[in-house]
Amino acid sequence: VVRVTARDGVGVAGVAVSFGAPAGGKVGAASVTTDANGTASTSLTLGGVVGPQSFSVAAGGFSVSIPATATPGDAAAVVVVSGGNQSDTVKHALALPLVAKVTDQFGNAVSDATVTWQRTAGSGALSGTSSVTGADGLATVRYTLGAVSGVETITASLPGASAPASFTETALAGAPALIAAVTGNAQAARVFKTVAAFV
Repeated sequence: VVRVTARDGVGVAGVAVSFGAPAGGKVGAASVTTDANGTASTSLTLGGVVGPQSFSVAAGGFSVSIPATATPGDAAAVVVVSGGNQSDTVKHALALPLVAKVTDQFGNAVSDATVTWQRTAGSGALSGTSSVTGADGLATVRYTLGAVSGVETITASLPGASAPASFTETALAGAPALIAAVTGNAQAARVFKTVAAFV
């Protein structure tokens, strides 16, 4: 609600007041005529970008700004930021953490959202089953590969998100480091005779 007044402070009726919205925002009516008290009103809808925004109002050659602050909406998506497609030998901790980002429907970061982490393939271990996003919307977890070589998959999910974020990692077999006899050693037999299988 705005009010148009004369120098003596008395409201002026019948004045056309123009309202303007910030980028992505809107006003209920772009032009409203003041009533008997000199007031005019309309609804204001913020744009989709988090942070300070400003609506403009103009009438009779004068103008004023109406400041407002946009905050993030509800969590709507979780996406991979970094940490996917790593590889290392079995039983080793990955060098980089798994990082996911939670955003609202406009792509703004959402803080204080609880992300649930789950291994969906492989035999590795997560450092935790959940983590909370910071002001930047990021949640992280550490992962140690399992004892069997192959592909391992981890997901990050949260209520309200359309789909989980999926991380794919690869556990590699270790390089040969030792050879040892298991059975068949220290046998005795006549010359040119076949001994038992050697393993």
